[in-house]
Amino acid sequence: ATLTDSKATPEAKALMNYLKSVYGKNILSGQQEIYGGGNDGNMELEFEYIKENTGKLPAIRAFDFMNYNPLYGWEDGTTERAVKWVKESKGIITASWHINVPIDFDSYELGDAVDWTKCTYKNYQSSNSTFNTANVLVEGSKEREYFEAAMEDLAEQLTILQENNVPIILRPLHEAQGNHGLYGATGTAWFWWGDRGPEVYKELWKLLYTTLTEKYNLHNIIWECNMYAYPNSAEWYPGDEYVDLVAFDKYNCDYNRGDGKTSGPNFLAISSTFNSLFELTDGKKMVA
Repeated sequence: ATLTDSKATPEAKALMNYLKSVYGKNILSGQQEIYGGGNDGNMELEFEYIKENTGKLPAIRAFDFMNYNPLYGWEDGTTERAVKWVKESKGIITASWHINVPIDFDSYELGDAVDWTKCTYKNYQSSNSTFNTANVLVEGSKEREYFEAAMEDLAEQLTILQENNVPIILRPLHEAQGNHGLYGATGTAWFWWGDRGPEVYKELWKLLYTTLTEKYNLHNIIWECNMYAYPNSAEWYPGDEYVDLVAFDKYNCDYNRGDGKTSGPNFLAISSTFNSLFELTDGKKMVA
């Protein structure tokens, strides 16, 4: 239950202790907010539906901080809803970060507004973006300066949570490996943060970790690293000292089902996946 951040807030410690206390005993239900236009303008759409049909709210509400960015960012109330969920609903919050980059990064001037249709979070191979992820690790590069601005936007929102004594399970730079190294020439990471391979990705994760904890003094974070269960997935793991939880995104309701069906619920266990993630950290981290 010990968090990697030695300065973790009492609230973050309490949440981690709670997660450990129920681990292997109970299942916590969760619901990801629909962002964009999928909720008919009502951010409570899914949660009202769940409450009306089950009589209960999920234990965990998931957010995405993608709208807080240096390009086209707008205030959609994400942080306010997160605080309300913890304070009023007594729930747990988690968040991902679909941070975008300009497709035409070569022509981009830092600080300029860019229409969202001219931005991407996809890999450079499919988006034709000129953003070179490896350059983020080079101090003084334009890519580094852009990422610094993006981290500042994220830190501003996380600071609001910390000031309200709200802990968060943060799941940034998710699904980094994608299909990297698989399927020949077509096998690559899905997102730009993984499109230059595992070594660059791990340093990117560490940069985000140290910047948020040391520069912005954010200690309300439980760091969740989203991993895969491929034979080479261990190459993508940033290290025990930078990760609190290991997570897996399970898509086998639609793909690679293993039960011969093409639709409907998939009731097969994925024990081998769990075992590989367990072995990844030698059982030191909880698996989500």
